[in-house]
Amino acid sequence: RPGSVHRLHRTQMGTGLITKHPFKFLYVLLALAFNYVRLWLWCFKYTFPALRPVPSWTFRQALMVRIIKALIGAQSRINMKTPLSLIAGKEKDKFVLIPPASATSYTGIARAVDSIVPGDIGAVWYSPPYTTGEATKVVIHFHGGAYIIGDARPNDTKFLGETLAKSGNFKVLCPAYRLASNEGGAFPAPLQDAISAYAYVVRVLGVPPKQIILSGDSAGAHLTLALLRYIKDHGPSVSLPPPCGAMLWSAWVDVPGRLNMRLHDSPHYHSDYIHEAFIIWGRDTFLKNVKKIGPSAGPYMCTIDAPFSTCPLFIHTGTSEVLYDDDVLLADQMQKVPGNKVHLQLTKNAPHDILLVGHIAGWVKEAHEAAKKAGAWAAAL
Repeated sequence: RPGSVHRLHRTQMGTGLITKHPFKFLYVLLALAFNYVRLWLWCFKYTFPALRPVPSWTFRQALMVRIIKALIGAQSRINMKTPLSLIAGKEKDKFVLIPPASATSYTGIARAVDSIVPGDIGAVWYSPPYTTGEATKVVIHFHGGAYIIGDARPNDTKFLGETLAKSGNFKVLCPAYRLASNEGGAFPAPLQDAISAYAYVVRVLGVPPKQIILSGDSAGAHLTLALLRYIKDHGPSVSLPPPCGAMLWSAWVDVPGRLNMRLHDSPHYHSDYIHEAFIIWGRDTFLKNVKKIGPSAGPYMCTIDAPFSTCPLFIHTGTSEVLYDDDVLLADQMQKVPGNKVHLQLTKNAPHDILLVGHIAGWVKEAHEAAKKAGAWAAAL
């Protein structure tokens, strides 16, 4: 496969002493001290454009990518989890509690593990909530985080949600699906929650499918593809019609393969903030149940090897991110399926998922431009 690299020989991260106190606390202190020293070295190094990961980057972009990478690496080594709450906080009336759909909505791969059953999930509107009869398109966006971190609430997703909402005058709903790093959150739990969110928008809110766009960044894009495949495989039998389109942002499309590699061999590893420890943790926790499920899980794990017919797709990726080759290949493979319509949008020299971190890492302008392209694409559906 183009862009493939050597397989990763290391086993699951975070199974040692540093995931437990007091060793976790000691590791955090050492990591803070170590990275404080490195911070000054990075500041000096990136003063010179020729020494930045991409010479055209600004000082801020180069420094923030390096800082984010260090933070993600430390967080992954100690397995710092994201707790999810079903109680409305500062979001107030923009927070909604989504109950499971009818039992018949979950079948096949979604019920492949007896111990994992649908439950309530939270979600946040990044626009005024949809009201019955509105003609506005509704975007259901699944956040990223390798299925192990991240949240739909504003502390994580505000920039992304508001940028999407403004890009096409969308109503944007971000569900907080279960995370594999928490108990009972491994696959197929996130897929069950995606089904619940889609069924809620279609059946409870009454939004016509022709007004619904699925969306996801990074792992959320992988979840979006899994939901689209589920709708293709089981939609008619469970009364879930397909949406009018889907947007995939820096999609993580091959969990067992692309995450099971030595990222250091990627030509984009040093121009991205994705850390090797992060993807190992994500891979091992998310795939925990896949062996029990068997071969039927394969297509849901890797779309590149099993392209399928679906609604129109908007795929965005940065040319300096580690998943760039996979995303380009995804667009090519999906476009080859008869009837599929795929739009591939590239942001030159951008790292992973600027829609999520653009305001932190210095790609605000590029994130808004990409979202604007997506809005124009959606308007033509």
